[in-house]
Amino acid sequence: MRKLRTFFFALAVTVGFSVSAFGQSSPLPGFPPGVFQNHAVYDPPPSGSSYQGPGDVVSGATAWGSCARAYSSSVASGTSMCDLVDSAAPTTVICTLQTGSNGKVNLTGTYCTGGVTPATKCAAATGGLCNISKIYDQAGSTGGFIQATVGNQAQLTFSALNALPGIKCTSAAATNLNTAGSVTLPQPFSLSTVAERTANFTTQGTWLGALSNSLLFGPSPQANVWLAGDPSGALTGNAPATDSAFHAAQGVYPTSGGTITMSVDGSSSTHTAGSGGVTTALRFCRQNGQLSPDGIEMEGGFWPIAFSGTQITNLNANQHGSANGYNF
Repeated sequence: MRKLRTFFFALAVTVGFSVSAFGQSSPLPGFPPGVFQNHAVYDPPPSGSSYQGPGDVVSGATAWGSCARAYSSSVASGTSMCDLVDSAAPTTVICTLQTGSNGKVNLTGTYCTGGVTPATKCAAATGGLCNISKIYDQAGSTGGFIQATVGNQAQLTFSALNALPGIKCTSAAATNLNTAGSVTLPQPFSLSTVAERTANFTTQGTWLGALSNSLLFGPSPQANVWLAGDPSGALTGNAPATDSAFHAAQGVYPTSGGTITMSVDGSSSTHTAGSGGVTTALRFCRQNGQLSPDGIEMEGGFWPIAFSGTQITNLNANQHGSANGYNF
């Protein structure tokens, strides 16, 4: 009987080892633990490992911002995210949202002026809400996305997606926040966002774009469709994106004359790209000559590379993930 128990114990250990050792392939080169060649998941559990943001999935963004979560593990605690203002005083910051130790925004800390939480501070502001005067560039190279004019400022929406706050864009207000200076992005480059269109379902808008350039990345004039407009002005890269629902989207702008990839929630379509890059201010919520969308943007960023198929898959999984992303 003792020999039989020993045999079954040894068998269980062997089977357990086989699952852990051979159930996953080796990590992808250049990525942290949790990304595997035969997995479409990039969401390692928080226990025993640090937060992983989009900058850990694909490093080197030119500019990236969010009022909801951190760009990478290196800025996962105590980093400035968004400046909040009262609409009655649009240039006086009453609170700067900060990342918490888990990589998500710290909404329980009493760090706003007066020693109160962000929600308490905004509830006391005009109309019971806060405007956003600045989205900090957590990638650290542009100085952030700024808007000092009250009529064009985005509003902060608490509990926009799974108890995390979002950036409310409004077509009537021509919402936009711009980098303080000109930024050069020659092709190839890539864009990434998580957003939801909530109204004007046949009006074109832009989650990410440029101040004096035709680059746009956002809702199409068609309902339930998003598009990637290239710097030459061509509206290409249409992909299905159900209105009144959040989506993770990646847009890849290749070298001139290549193929634009527009991926929404991991499903991609491709279209011929025009020529030219970007040398102007980068924008949240608007593009030169187009309306702002009516909806909420959770994050957005610009990378000076063409995402690979694997990077598109891993960014999408990170954004959807429960441990690091938005769990949607």
